[in-house]
Amino acid sequence: MYAAKEESTFLIFILSSFLSAITILIWLAFPLFLAAQTIGTFPHTEDFEGASFSYFNTSGFGDDFDWSLNSGATGSPGTGPSSDHTSGAGSYVYTESSNPNYPNKSADLVSSTYDFSNLTTANFTFWWHQYASNSTNAPGYFLVYVSTNNQNYSLYYQEQYEYNGIDDWRQAYIDLSPLAGEDTVSFMIRVVTLSWQSDVALDDFTVNGSASAAACTE
Repeated sequence: MYAAKEESTFLIFILSSFLSAITILIWLAFPLFLAAQTIGTFPHTEDFEGASFSYFNTSGFGDDFDWSLNSGATGSPGTGPSSDHTSGAGSYVYTESSNPNYPNKSADLVSSTYDFSNLTTANFTFWWHQYASNSTNAPGYFLVYVSTNNQNYSLYYQEQYEYNGIDDWRQAYIDLSPLAGEDTVSFMIRVVTLSWQSDVALDDFTVNGSASAAACTE
């Protein structure tokens, strides 16, 4: 009896150690994923028409669920969009906030690394969609974090959705000029849900910038 209990305890210890090791490896590998895809040519765009996340990673820092690729309408009634922004017939990424992904659940979308070392100005634009047909359903939060070392992310832009009743794509513009000159810039886009109608869709990302006079151009 005691031997069986000790064996069970030992197996649980081995399993816990294995899971801890896997978690550590993921955290160690995450900056390597970003660094391996450094982008230094601008403008750089992503419209998800290849039906893949391409330059983005859906595994954030302790988020609760993942972003999804989609075309056409989302699955939850009274949310949206009905189609992508690029052409109306392509793909976009979105967060599905239906149970169990609410309330207060987060989903992170992390970009590759951008090299701004030869830039004097920079900006980040994208199109986003959030619609809740029921005004009593809290639509949630949208946050953009920025890192200059692929590890420590600081809040750079925040939007609390107050657009219930507007079923349309809207464009966001973020000035990144204070980061011009940095060689390791990445973004983490986080959505925090408050109800089952907190679906958020994103499409047509563009990171743009102007080179300094001393920079080499091709």
